[in-house]
Amino acid sequence: MKSETIGKRIRQRRTELKLTQKDVANAIKGVSHVAISQWESDTTKPNSENLVDLSTVLECDLLWLLRGGRLVFKRNTGKYWRE
Repeated sequence: MKSETIGKRIRQRRTELKLTQKDVANAIKGVSHVAISQWESDTTKPNSENLVDLSTVLECDLLWLLRGGRLVFKRNTGKYWRE
């Protein structure tokens, strides 16, 4: 499943994991739920440090967050990766 923007991909993974914006914000130091909302609406973009943290919290590949593509679950890592 391809999502066209980074904001749509963030929202897609967050909802797949049944996390709230506040859950994600609490897991990333110095980030508010308002920032998550702005990222998801493509009003602003996360910085590089936040992108790395997002990939961890959302259990997905950093490149998928940046570029999209298809997500495939890798059993050996227990994470979703871009294909």
